[in-house]
Amino acid sequence: MPAITPRILAGLTACTLALTSLSSAPASAEPEPGTKQTRKVHLIMDSSGSMAEPTGGGTTRIDAAKKALHSVIDNTPDDTELGLRVYGSHDNPEGSPESCKDSDLVVPIATDNRDRLRTEVDKYKPVGWTPIDHSLREAGKDIGSPGEDEQYTVILVSDGEETCVPDPCPAAAELAEKGIDVSVNVIGLNVSGKAKEQLQCIADKGKGEYYDVDNAEDLEEALNQAAKRTGQGLTMSGEPVTGSPTPEDAPVLEPGTYTDTLPANEEPRWYRVPRAMAENTLWAGGFIQNAADRGYALAIRWYHPNDLDDDCSWDKSSTRGGDGFNLGGVAVPSVSSTFTTACTEPSDELLLQLSLDQDTELPVQFTIVDEPAVEDPESLPEAASSPQWQDMPEEKADGDPLIGGASLADAPVLEPGSAHPINLTRGEVQFFAVDLDWGQSLQAQASMEAGENIYMHWSIDIYSQFGSPSGDLGTESFGNLNDGVTLKNATPEVRYNNRGEVGARGQTALPGRYYVVVAGGDADENTSLNLETPGTLQVDVMGDAGTGEPTYREAEEPQPGPDAPRPEGEQESDDGSSGQNWGLIGGLAGGAVLLAGLGLGAVWFLRRL
Repeated sequence: MPAITPRILAGLTACTLALTSLSSAPASAEPEPGTKQTRKVHLIMDSSGSMAEPTGGGTTRIDAAKKALHSVIDNTPDDTELGLRVYGSHDNPEGSPESCKDSDLVVPIATDNRDRLRTEVDKYKPVGWTPIDHSLREAGKDIGSPGEDEQYTVILVSDGEETCVPDPCPAAAELAEKGIDVSVNVIGLNVSGKAKEQLQCIADKGKGEYYDVDNAEDLEEALNQAAKRTGQGLTMSGEPVTGSPTPEDAPVLEPGTYTDTLPANEEPRWYRVPRAMAENTLWAGGFIQNAADRGYALAIRWYHPNDLDDDCSWDKSSTRGGDGFNLGGVAVPSVSSTFTTACTEPSDELLLQLSLDQDTELPVQFTIVDEPAVEDPESLPEAASSPQWQDMPEEKADGDPLIGGASLADAPVLEPGSAHPINLTRGEVQFFAVDLDWGQSLQAQASMEAGENIYMHWSIDIYSQFGSPSGDLGTESFGNLNDGVTLKNATPEVRYNNRGEVGARGQTALPGRYYVVVAGGDADENTSLNLETPGTLQVDVMGDAGTGEPTYREAEEPQPGPDAPRPEGEQESDDGSSGQNWGLIGGLAGGAVLLAGLGLGAVWFLRRL
């Protein structure tokens, strides 16, 4: 088997990403890996006649709103786009068609409009009525079709209930459905009863927050809070499948990445997995979110079709991560030195069983890899020891923050020895990817800057290409971030004979793509609006690539004829064959269907590498 070179890695990565587009499309587009999301905040302000009434703090509601708007304009980062729509600014009879369409886009959403915003804020006067439904629908037109890298926050400020339609909540729901990152936050100023219930409904249907204020100071604080961004949580990707409750009816799954929903209380789900060669090792690894705070959660078992009474190999996951971000993952080979069982016997397929030790059903993402048998595994290096941290001087990276992915599939790939500025909010989780070869280990360090009254459970973890925990030196911080905090983690060296070992060593038995995950505490908080906490993420790879690389047995696949096209620059070897990068194929699972699923064409491509 040839060494994994940057060219091979790039080629496999490109093919893997191409396969992602062949799988089922998500309901909403996701940002490209590492793309910085464009923040867009659209303000919808009340200029109805009741805004002339007094509010707490010795001022009128309209003056309090203007002061709060100036504060938002001054405090919002320059790269955040702001827009302003005003309703109720014209003196029309109540209930008239004109009053129910009294909503004007006075400043379109943009970045270079701060002076114009200030001018328009000072202009508007409280004279009209409260057409909230129409204003929300017009705001939808202002937004249009959000791009995949755009996060929209609509902020509605009102001191009363809708005056034109019975229920404006459906308009808020339609607005929130425009994209994965569109939310409607609502500020109720001196409201109660039906008006308050209506505004709370708008925030709920709009996937946003509701703020109840009754004075000028609270209004200013709420408006600034509502303009902050929300954090991203974990997402899953893969081909949706439904496992069978019994092995007899199990669906056939080729190597690839899948999603399913596992029932509660250890009720099993079965799948049939073909082997390319009868003695190959099959890997299955997966993860769940929101597992129990302690104990085991996801169980993976392999069975030989001739013996369904005893599993060949199995393992259970334990939860990892900070408060709320509990990622339970594990990867299990069908054969290893730990398990001397029926799965060592040749067969064209094995049976895979997944189950959940939880009292509620949960979604699962899992990956299957078919690894050929190895020549003389006893001659390979023994299992790696636990990692020893190698000094990484703290750096502060400059430039725009690198936005981590929300899953394995969209994590940006980082170069060894690099440092990147990052931003996290409370409850947020971000994924970053680093490629490892045989004989290499990964170190990751996140230095989060000090912030006033930032109280959360920070953590840094490393996961394998399957989503199983592979870091063995994780540090966490719980409490105020008044002095800043440095988080560290590292993997054992990637070795073939790590398989079957306990903990992180058993999860680092294949080369490929590993994932650094930085989390900002309780995942339940990631829908709240929070200040961003800046920091620097550093990653490095230790060890010489290719050390301890195994020799895989050749698969007897049909070869293309002499006139078949070959990748540019590639020549057939003297003996007409070459090795396969099976370990790396598994490492590039990352939410895409594996290359093995493409059939002979992909197999031939890999053989030419």
